[in-house]
Amino acid sequence: MIYFRIFLYFNTLLHDVAVLDVSTHEYSLGMLPSSLYTSRTLVELKLYGRFDMKFPEPVQLPYLKSMQLFNVEFSDPYSLNRLMAGCPLLEDLVVGGYWEDVEDISISSARLTSLTMDFSDSFGSLHHRSSVVLDLPNLVHFKYFDRLARSYSLMNLNSLEEARIEVLLDMDNPVWSASCSAVLGLLYGVSNAKHLFICGKCLEGLDTDEYTLPTFCNLRRLEFGWSKYLIWRHVLCQFLDSAPMLEDLNFSEGLFHRKSDSDEYSDKNFWARQRKTPDCLSSHVKTIMIDSFHGFGEEVKIARYLLRHGKVLEKLILDYDIQSSEDERELKKLLKAKRASKECIIELLF
Repeated sequence: MIYFRIFLYFNTLLHDVAVLDVSTHEYSLGMLPSSLYTSRTLVELKLYGRFDMKFPEPVQLPYLKSMQLFNVEFSDPYSLNRLMAGCPLLEDLVVGGYWEDVEDISISSARLTSLTMDFSDSFGSLHHRSSVVLDLPNLVHFKYFDRLARSYSLMNLNSLEEARIEVLLDMDNPVWSASCSAVLGLLYGVSNAKHLFICGKCLEGLDTDEYTLPTFCNLRRLEFGWSKYLIWRHVLCQFLDSAPMLEDLNFSEGLFHRKSDSDEYSDKNFWARQRKTPDCLSSHVKTIMIDSFHGFGEEVKIARYLLRHGKVLEKLILDYDIQSSEDERELKKLLKAKRASKECIIELLF
């Protein structure tokens, strides 16, 4: 009965409507009227619910600019592209919800400027889809939340300015190299971004002996997330070496959340031995922010490394949360540490 009422509603209003927002909490799979896909007035479309996205061909939505699809179901990996092919002015696309049955996702568009793929509702699942393929030459903003797919092919993202990558990976997977390859596929795809957020789990996937990052030629702002098993020694220097124009480095979720995580390293002199100064620290990085700074041993060593090599660094910002008198003493020592830049100040946030 619910979908019969929707059909009547559509048939009454679709001739004149510009903005359409339809949601349902019905569990059974529902159909949408074919007239939806040939509207000549629709500019914004949002569908939330288990709608079966079967549509006539060709789709004709000549003025649609924004589309949001949550929990809808497509019959095959290319249905979304066929839908988009009938939307010549589409600029903003949001897809999300439970897409656990979709093994392969393929999106291509010459006009799309903003894409959000938010499958965080499925994070509790163990499903990892097979592939994600994107061909979006005009994409400017990209947000991606999903379990790590087995492979990525992100092509022609030459206009990308901002990307946010948040993935979960299977900690019980013994083949770490497979995770590393998938993560690298993601990073190579977004390597043209000017602003980039990379979650801790994504960095954790690079925990192998050897890997080669892309060169992030345009990157100005790099923001790192946090993960319990993330080893900064395996990733930080590599990213700094690969981002020659970086100006702003932000550890927005902190470096360590427990003292025990910081004290597990047997090589206590790793950061002191790093003599080579990455190009970005030598000539471009002006601001570094470390959130949730506790004064743990490894935290202080990383901060000292950044101060020692940041030749044009203007400000190191520490949003600190000191938990012991010992950590407080370490923080006081850090405030007096040698700095490569005479202009650098350390700013403490409470």
